[in-house]
Amino acid sequence: LTCAVALTAFAVVVPTAPADAAKRRVAKRQLTAFRSCDGLVAFAQRRVRRFGSDVFTPRRGVAIDAAMPAPATGGPQAGRDMASAEGAPAAAPSAPVAGSDFSGTNVQEKDVDEPDAVKTDGRRLYVAMADKLYALDVTGDAPKLVGTLALKGYSHELLLRDGKLLVISTGGFDGPFPTPMPMPSQTASGEPAPARAADVIYPSYAPETVLTEVSTAGDSLTVLNTLTVPGTIVGGRLRDGTARIAIASQTGFPPAEGAPPVRRWVPAMELRREATGRVLRRSVAPCAAVRRPEVFAGLGLLSVLTIDLDRGLNPVDADAILADASTVYASKSRMYFATERWVDPDVIAEDGAPAGRSTQIHAFDVGDDDATRYVGGGNVRGYLLNQFSLSEHKGALRVATTEDPPWFLDMPRPVNEQQSESFVTVLDETAGRLAQVGRVGGLGKGERIYAVRFVEDIGFVVTFRQTDPLYTLDLSDRTAPRVVGELKIPGFSSYLHPIGDDLMLGIGQDADGGGRTRGAQVSLFDVGDLANPRRLSAKSLGPYAYSAAESDHHAFLWWAPTKLLVVPVSDYGERGENPFVGAVGLHADRTGLAEAGRTEHPEQEGGWTPDIYRSVVVGDRLFTISSLGIQAGRLDTLAGTAWVPFPTSSR
Repeated sequence: LTCAVALTAFAVVVPTAPADAAKRRVAKRQLTAFRSCDGLVAFAQRRVRRFGSDVFTPRRGVAIDAAMPAPATGGPQAGRDMASAEGAPAAAPSAPVAGSDFSGTNVQEKDVDEPDAVKTDGRRLYVAMADKLYALDVTGDAPKLVGTLALKGYSHELLLRDGKLLVISTGGFDGPFPTPMPMPSQTASGEPAPARAADVIYPSYAPETVLTEVSTAGDSLTVLNTLTVPGTIVGGRLRDGTARIAIASQTGFPPAEGAPPVRRWVPAMELRREATGRVLRRSVAPCAAVRRPEVFAGLGLLSVLTIDLDRGLNPVDADAILADASTVYASKSRMYFATERWVDPDVIAEDGAPAGRSTQIHAFDVGDDDATRYVGGGNVRGYLLNQFSLSEHKGALRVATTEDPPWFLDMPRPVNEQQSESFVTVLDETAGRLAQVGRVGGLGKGERIYAVRFVEDIGFVVTFRQTDPLYTLDLSDRTAPRVVGELKIPGFSSYLHPIGDDLMLGIGQDADGGGRTRGAQVSLFDVGDLANPRRLSAKSLGPYAYSAAESDHHAFLWWAPTKLLVVPVSDYGERGENPFVGAVGLHADRTGLAEAGRTEHPEQEGGWTPDIYRSVVVGDRLFTISSLGIQAGRLDTLAGTAWVPFPTSSR
């Protein structure tokens, strides 16, 4: 059994250490497990008395001790005690194939699925919109609504596996809310006094992550089980049938009356079996599995639940560390969590973090379907743009970051350091930590990163201030990454997408010579010669246009069989004249970019048109989805052929 829980951390710095501090810093990066609940409670209480408490806790799930079975690992019966009543049906031999018969979610890594509001198996299309989950049959000429399910909470995303959906929702916004309590007082000298355990501010809401297991068998949507976990969803991934869901919980409030003291620090999760109405509860992890670093960094909980969707919703493993997380990236074998922190340049951080704004990264081994194992952590200078700033290849993690300029940090520096710059740092797993083995800097001085893409041993980094330097990097030698080429063009790309044949698409904004943006554009790059990257073609989507694909890669559709790019576009014109709100299709190959067509959803009463959020290919048809419905269209011209509105939402 492998279970570990963590208390989340605020960055802490310590005074200058002696000369041998480096050796101690390496040793202190190892995580330590508590031996008992009493030890965990004593540790947390000591830290509260010393550092004060400015943390939140989940509203529910902390009052009742374990009645829910602990996760099981290994063997065909693992997790059966909480598995769904229905087994996952085997895929039919003639099931459609993603990539050739239909398009799946646009993801960063092949075969590592990401949660999104729209999923399809090539026969049914599932859409989570507002407070509903819709199932539509897309095998005919027109989409047919075959199922509707009411959803609780907000921000719903889906993972699909062989007749089952995992719906990931944010909940916990309903009352009753805790009563505010006073902040810590001041000492006689005017300095803040150390906070006592009760001197905290209660939040106005306590977020929960709600995981709902839904059967899609037949023409119905049926809830099988619901798992409620205190905390905020950080991210999730699905490989084969194993989903890993990361949740950041805040802890520190007194437990409910009658609950043991440990409930203040280790919350409980709750599973409801819909068929029987039975509710099962247990701690996220036993006290002996809670892990912490020697250098205290705060109080909280980051947990990673491993769920075998073929067995049900009962996690087969839970693992966590004493760390926070805001960015998630996963390859087939590793899952990484990153968070920003601040280290005072005048002191030395015992965990080896560089001075100033830096990013702390923790790695988990996810190669085993039934378990998740902590590998190690490390720090890099600067901050990440998004998940594409991280990439694992052949055991090495490449990290693209931008250093804050001094005007942002409001800290004086020498004149020769007055400009920010960006880096690509290579980390390797060494003795329980992620150690830096190589780094290249000097990218885009005075600018910040707008887009990153890693493809095997090659890296592409876009920075921008007035022009768009597209840097190409050779990462084949992890100890000596180097910039190979640079292309300066007006504007910038905020998302890069390789399409094969040494070609890469970029979507972002055009700009004039002064850096003023001039609307969304798509660029086609030839990156066959890394020393001399070229832009083969550029296509404006409108002088005032914006595309959701600029900031959300799930809104970007590349259909390789017909070399078709489809992106949503909103262009309201200079004065609202001749607006276009819909989707644009472009064909892309070595001859350049050519518009294939445009499509809009039906105009509504009042003269407005809904934004298109997603585009999906099934067979020879293009389906576009907005908040109001789904439209089938021609794949060659995008012209709409059938419109199906969603039933009126209750919101």
